[in-house]
Amino acid sequence: NRSKKIKEGVKKRGKNAYQIDRDMLNEQLEDLGRLSRDARVIPHYRGGKPRGFKIVGVRPGSLYSHVGVRSGDILKSVNGEEINSPTKALQLFEKLKNSDSVTLDVERRGRKQTLEYMIK
Repeated sequence: NRSKKIKEGVKKRGKNAYQIDRDMLNEQLEDLGRLSRDARVIPHYRGGKPRGFKIVGVRPGSLYSHVGVRSGDILKSVNGEEINSPTKALQLFEKLKNSDSVTLDVERRGRKQTLEYMIK
């Protein structure tokens, strides 16, 4: 069962801190089609300028839900690098595959939050 495998591969370490099993994560990242069905990621604009990506329709039991991402979150940056284009998002996505720690800055209901991940 996919949801069970994800749940077993993610351990919550604090309010917004998680430890993720690298093998499980890589397995999930292989199936981009499934990831794109688990939530929709749409460009977010403010004042006509790209200001990150809004995540909507997060499915329960998905990788997104287990790592603390919620519908309505606006993904602003990864490891301090602003996400202002789909190309930039893909570059950062590729970096994730080899990172030991990742921080996501999101805007949730108008407030900035940082989600922290240790990947082992």
